[in-house]
Amino acid sequence: METLYGGDDLRVALLKKSGEDDWRSRINREQKAAKLGEAEPSLRKKTKDALFTILRDLRPGDRFNFISFSSRVRVWRPHSLVPVTPLNVRDAKKFIYTLVPNGGTNIDGAVHTGSSLLAEFLSGPDAGPNSVSLVVFLTDGRPTVGELRSAAILGNARSAVKDAFCVFTIGIGADVDYRLLERMALENCGMMRRIDEDADASAMLKGYGAPAAQNTLRFYDEIGTPLLSDVRIRYTEDSARYVTQHRFANYFNGSEIVVAGQLANRSAESLRVRVTASSDDKTVVLEADVPLRRREAETERRVKAAKAAAEKSPGSGAALGAAADDFVERLWGFLSVKDGLRSRLRSRTSKEREEHGRRAAALALAYGFLTPLTSLRVERPEVLADGTMAAAPTDTPPDGEDANGRPDGGEDGEDGEDGEDGGDGEPQRDNGKPSRQISSPSNDIGELESAG
Repeated sequence: METLYGGDDLRVALLKKSGEDDWRSRINREQKAAKLGEAEPSLRKKTKDALFTILRDLRPGDRFNFISFSSRVRVWRPHSLVPVTPLNVRDAKKFIYTLVPNGGTNIDGAVHTGSSLLAEFLSGPDAGPNSVSLVVFLTDGRPTVGELRSAAILGNARSAVKDAFCVFTIGIGADVDYRLLERMALENCGMMRRIDEDADASAMLKGYGAPAAQNTLRFYDEIGTPLLSDVRIRYTEDSARYVTQHRFANYFNGSEIVVAGQLANRSAESLRVRVTASSDDKTVVLEADVPLRRREAETERRVKAAKAAAEKSPGSGAALGAAADDFVERLWGFLSVKDGLRSRLRSRTSKEREEHGRRAAALALAYGFLTPLTSLRVERPEVLADGTMAAAPTDTPPDGEDANGRPDGGEDGEDGEDGEDGGDGEPQRDNGKPSRQISSPSNDIGELESAG
């Protein structure tokens, strides 16, 4: 593995190569922990704890380096990624311990320096042909030195990365431009996570500590073991439509991939699925004919079991039963809303942003999902004179949309956007109770900002 660490803002880039006894695919990780320059002592400690957590996970055969960044960008071991040895790990710990505040946060310079260092290694003879490259950027501050404009920083990051590796971002504390971190991750096939000021950074990254902490983030566990890269899921031409995201940059151990769509021919007996991916030094191809009728019968059986169990739950049986009855379609709606929110965040023009926002909001309203574009209104039911509850009002789909949030009469829908989960823009499921209504808080959806 190779690790790059950087600045008074601290940046870490890891290039991980599997050892001889490691069956897992090679991984290149570039990780940056930012701003120690003007951070509070508690945040500086959390940033260093995060770096030590990452350093502890290095294995023999990995390579690493550190890049720190504040007002200037400084590379721990210039022009090289060093192997994991007891001596190098000891020196890296010393480097982390001796980092002191120096003011400023040069995010743009750090991204460029680390990306160039990792790209140089990937073009050399020591890099495996199917190695997985990850940039993990940690920061507890906003850009204050060098390029300050978010759009320019994002453009420079794309130019430096050149689709050669993924960028994962972690923000620590409240004084962070999480929108910038989320966009940087989404535009470079990564994802963004946040660590609150009162949280244990080590527990959030690696799952150390109390069970509650183990269930919160475990960010590093999520990306620690890549199994496949460039995963593509395809169906026989014209057999499926309205397909959600079906291309994934990486597949990690312990994660899952879910793709949803609509059958073009509902009477079809089977569905041809082809999955291609890269693993270590080989290409993986999986093909199968999925027996639809058998799967349909199995799904119906499970739905009946879920509804029967829900009926035994006082108060929520009806809502749970209704959710189970159409959970596959609601899953498609949930994934489609996530795709729309990610596409909206990546939009380069206001027109694109407004269109993606409109579609995501329409689907969220149709399926009752709470998003940054919709609001949840809780109403107390009206009590009639006889002591009974008045019937809850029913909502109708927005004009121009069918009950599923698709354009009226539409036969062909756009496939889901490629990209990775961005975290903060995810829709939240409503529990389906009549007293809770999801609505759009603004007609100008294109101007609404994503939460966080």
